[in-house]
Amino acid sequence: MVDVNDDEVVDNEVNDNYLLVEVNTRALELFGITRETPEPPDGKIGKYENGELNGILEDAPAMRAADSIPSIRDDQAVEVATLVQKVLNQQGVTMVMDARVSEQQLAAFTQLQQRGELTLRFQAAREITPDETPNVASVAAAVDKAVAFAQKWHQAEWTPAPGIGLNNIKMFVDGVMQFPTMTASLLQPYRVNKGTDDAPNWVETDNYGDLYFTAEILDELMEKIAAAGYDPHLHTVGEGAVSIVLDAIEKMRAAHPEKDIRPGLAHNELVHADDYARFARLKTIACLSFQWAAPTPELAEFEKNMLGEERFQQLEPIAKFVDAGAVVAFGSDWPIDDFDEWYDLKVAATRRGRDINGQKAPRLDNDRDLTVIEVLRSATIDSAFAQHREDVLGSLEVGKFADMIVLDRNVFEIPADDIENVKVLRTIVGGKTVHIA
Repeated sequence: MVDVNDDEVVDNEVNDNYLLVEVNTRALELFGITRETPEPPDGKIGKYENGELNGILEDAPAMRAADSIPSIRDDQAVEVATLVQKVLNQQGVTMVMDARVSEQQLAAFTQLQQRGELTLRFQAAREITPDETPNVASVAAAVDKAVAFAQKWHQAEWTPAPGIGLNNIKMFVDGVMQFPTMTASLLQPYRVNKGTDDAPNWVETDNYGDLYFTAEILDELMEKIAAAGYDPHLHTVGEGAVSIVLDAIEKMRAAHPEKDIRPGLAHNELVHADDYARFARLKTIACLSFQWAAPTPELAEFEKNMLGEERFQQLEPIAKFVDAGAVVAFGSDWPIDDFDEWYDLKVAATRRGRDINGQKAPRLDNDRDLTVIEVLRSATIDSAFAQHREDVLGSLEVGKFADMIVLDRNVFEIPADDIENVKVLRTIVGGKTVHIA
């Protein structure tokens, strides 16, 4: 099993969808944030109407604030890495892609590898931030810096023993869709309730969410990253972010038709109906957190009102990508979400969450269920393909590495609802058992 994750898995950094924090006055002082601090291009610093700070940091300012907190010691990072691979192996994961990696993480996993104690194939991505690319002229230097970092850690040739790879460069293109943050980029405005819960009055606002890179800078980033031979991996939640990134990828394909670049767009919670086919045509991978297709009834109703009925039909798509011919790779979004791989895979096959008090969970009824084979492909061969490792990983074939798991039941013979109850009895990486239940 392969987890094309979209989050930090070792130290205390805030990542991806955990994009709002509340802090007190002392913390703002330590972070160097005052009422005169300019509004960043990739997030918000909350203020009252009079300009005073209210202590709310959204998106990148929240991440940078957390990043500035002293991290764990190097020896602790090794301990955490050991625990991380144990947790992943227990659920049958043999390779992971961490989409916002730190040098300390890579050093920790490298130390485990040198000791002969690495039990997980570790792929990673280096982030480029909007601060590093304030204009088109700055993009080349930012890409060169990310490439230099990748070259320091990337192991191009893998053996049956677990290795480390860094072939992805990450950008956060927009924020999150959920109220009250609503920083995911949309093509039509958000709607808000100007009435009450008992007498709702949903009206259109002038808020389209945020884009953290301009179209011109994204075009340049895609071209320069592809020219260097790396895969872009982008956080795109809203339809606006998805669309503008696909535009940039289209230009990248025209500039480098000969290169085997495999862009990944992570999350894609809301997608314009015309863009599924563009994923396939542009050979762009949809990296999806399946569990998000099982919102609570209350959240589903709220998002239907926030987006409107027509756009709600495109919320949390999975099979629509597959039916359009695109590659779908599963990503857990751990540790932002709880790590429960087999529950997540069950959601892809049912579009339902967990039953409560014997009551069957409602279905998010705007897409078809994946078949079991489609579910398993997303976590095996298609995720291996996303990382250019399908030649040695992702399926049981002569000549490939002996990465495999043994389950307590046959997933092809059980009801789809039972997939969440699967237990991994044994995990094998490179022919070596790394977990026994």
